[in-house]
Amino acid sequence: MSRIVAYTYEADVHCVNCTNNRFGQHIRFPRDSNGIPLDSTDREGNAIHPVFSTDEVTTTHFTYCGSCLQPLEH
Repeated sequence: MSRIVAYTYEADVHCVNCTNNRFGQHIRFPRDSNGIPLDSTDREGNAIHPVFSTDEVTTTHFTYCGSCLQPLEH
């Protein structure tokens, strides 16, 4: 089963915790499995996108969170 391991927004990849801190506080519905509103947009107005554990690029391209610089879980 796939799960969300990160999100892409503002031209970088971010861990679930940092994304939740940035977007999870907004009172909007519906939300994904991590509590992130599905209609969230970054500062440029682009939609944020989840990165799933089953995505092929997860283990080769995304290694660190662009916000907290911690390694991303896979």
